[in-house]
Amino acid sequence: MLKNNPLDNFSRSSDLYAFVLENYKFLDSVSIGDLHKAYNRFQNEKEVEEDGKYVEAMKKLDDLVDYLVFAHTIGFIAWKQNWLDMAGTTAVPLPVFCLCTLLRIDAIIKIIAFDKDRPLIFEGPMSTDNTYFLYLRKPRSSFFSAVLNSEKIYPGRTTIQFFNDSVNKYFKNFVVIKESFLCDMRPVVYRYSGKKTFTESIKIAVVPFYQSPWFRTHFNDGARTFSISYSDYKMKISNQAYKNSIIQADNNLADIIIFPELAMNATTEDFVKDVLLSTPKSFEHLKFCFLGSAWIDKNNISSLMSSSGTVLARQKKKEPYYHFHHDDIYYREDIKHDKNVTLIDIESFGRIAYCICADINAKEIQNLLELMEVDFVFVSSYTKNTETMFTAAESKACLSAMSTVLCNARSAKDPQKPDKHSNGFCIVPKAKNKKLFAKSVSYIVDDDDNHNQEIFYFDLHFDSCK
Repeated sequence: MLKNNPLDNFSRSSDLYAFVLENYKFLDSVSIGDLHKAYNRFQNEKEVEEDGKYVEAMKKLDDLVDYLVFAHTIGFIAWKQNWLDMAGTTAVPLPVFCLCTLLRIDAIIKIIAFDKDRPLIFEGPMSTDNTYFLYLRKPRSSFFSAVLNSEKIYPGRTTIQFFNDSVNKYFKNFVVIKESFLCDMRPVVYRYSGKKTFTESIKIAVVPFYQSPWFRTHFNDGARTFSISYSDYKMKISNQAYKNSIIQADNNLADIIIFPELAMNATTEDFVKDVLLSTPKSFEHLKFCFLGSAWIDKNNISSLMSSSGTVLARQKKKEPYYHFHHDDIYYREDIKHDKNVTLIDIESFGRIAYCICADINAKEIQNLLELMEVDFVFVSSYTKNTETMFTAAESKACLSAMSTVLCNARSAKDPQKPDKHSNGFCIVPKAKNKKLFAKSVSYIVDDDDNHNQEIFYFDLHFDSCK
């Protein structure tokens, strides 16, 4: 137990989410085994008690927490004082009382958090003291969840491990993560509220860009770094290729389209938005556009856009690429360090991450994706060697039931080592006998049969992981 009165810490909470975090921190200071025993003992004693003091205390707590639906904003301070008065006088042991409070808040927290009307709803961190971070949990229904659950595979069970030895195991709708687990990464989560749902199938259009390199590489011999620039002429050609690909993908009933790393430029995002909004007949099938990335001001930035032109996420590359150049010297991509990671929750699809090239191999990113229970990872790359990414994707499918879709630039292929290059692949988890395996839905090689093909398609069915 804490030496100081924990109620003093609760009294300093300025809003509901800070209050939840303080409750969690207090419970985290108690042995999880002792807490579990105390909670079970309380439940048993409540069942057989004669005077009904525990039942009455829980009824008052239920009524108080239910009122949070109306008092979580301007009425929170008064609500908090009522809770403090109750906690200081109840016969229920304080750790058990705090756990019961959080369990009741857990049942209504998404009702409170989602009482908004905008395309992107913030899901976390809802509160932080820079050592603990409070997030809302992802949608319960992901694209493959029905099949995975039928095989008894879901977070916290079987091969997917997630904080089973912490207080988090009691909660379904929120989770608190310690700073040490984040490995210096700072995830931010949003929920997309638009009506872009998936039912039984998803068709993904992969555009490896068949053009020769549409950008220019500049090498700094002194710093041993390289940077990227774009010419106005090639920017126009590249943008037109985006327009053609998006229209073609929609005509072929694609739900999602993905482009490679560096395919974008500084004007592409606005150009694509204009295409999506100015087309006489709105796009009937296309739902999301993973637009690849652009090299801007020492940042390699990706963009995820809905078919209505809303930018859902922008992501900066974390791991610099090392380019083997003349005189047997490696040059490092001259990008700024960035630790922010944006994740998007989409109903009936799951929690989505968007990575750029080598980021998918970084241990910090791999840890974060598992920690945040990501369902789908989309990767835009420009690399000669996709083998390590394929291996990383297989590992995530087997260990964490993650699916990976990669789009790689065709022009990145090394003529000397063509077998190490793929224009794209799709790997999903396969569930059988309560175990997970990796299943390659498709692996695109650049041979004579498809050399001039502009777009490839992956077809996923909800039972593809069987």
